[in-house]
Amino acid sequence: MNSITDTATLTVESRTAAAAQEVLAPRKWTLEKHSEAIYRLSTPEGVHGYVERAGAVWVALEGARLDRCVEIGQSLSLERALAMLTPAR
Repeated sequence: MNSITDTATLTVESRTAAAAQEVLAPRKWTLEKHSEAIYRLSTPEGVHGYVERAGAVWVALEGARLDRCVEIGQSLSLERALAMLTPAR
């Protein structure tokens, strides 16, 4: 697995690093490549959710376990899918 933190360069499917890091910046989020089309989003407290690439759509899945996640939204951009999983606090 490749670990990508909020301070590292994030390049996924030609998305800009700055836009994705802006979403991850408020907390210490970590985005890891879980498989070919799935990314796991976590904090030091644990896994918060997943973002899955389904064709041209990014699917935001909330939950600690991939087999028990609930879809909370879809977006055409990775940044918006991440924003669905990273509530402002």
